[in-house]
Amino acid sequence: RRGNRTSIGSELAGLGGEGNYFKLEARTAHFVPTFDTLEQSFSIVARAGSIAPFGQTDIVPFYDRFYLGGPDSLRGFDFRDIGPRDPDDRNESVGGNTYGLLSFEYLFRIAEPLGLVVFYDAGFVNEDEYDFSASDYADNWGVGARILLMGSPLKLDLGVPITSPEGTGDGNQFNFSFGTRF
Repeated sequence: RRGNRTSIGSELAGLGGEGNYFKLEARTAHFVPTFDTLEQSFSIVARAGSIAPFGQTDIVPFYDRFYLGGPDSLRGFDFRDIGPRDPDDRNESVGGNTYGLLSFEYLFRIAEPLGLVVFYDAGFVNEDEYDFSASDYADNWGVGARILLMGSPLKLDLGVPITSPEGTGDGNQFNFSFGTRF
């Protein structure tokens, strides 16, 4: 219910592999208790990152690019559904070189193992490196349940898209996962 965590990470690829790129990512999460009644708390999660090819490499491999969507990012969208689209198949996300994510969550502890949450997530993924423009963003809101099992929270979330980029699904998304969102 209380505290924060911030991390900055980097990766350098190019020693013995086929791709050369530099990746930089920052993540922060802040948790604030609001009321003792029902052990209420508010959390803010923010992330941003960029990846840039160098040397002989012009394009970062699709599996190393950034995507959003799913239980740990934009919960109103399919896993890895938010990102630049394939020009030949607008329904296929090919990932991007820059992303940003902001998430707000309010928790009510109903009983010892059970909590209910209301959340809002917003984020973007852009094709170019170091392009932090949020002009083509996606956002969602939703409700969820948290059940503490063996020291780890089981998360059940129903996300409802508000703004959807072209080619993404337009329906509600149910997510089931374990762990915390840092």
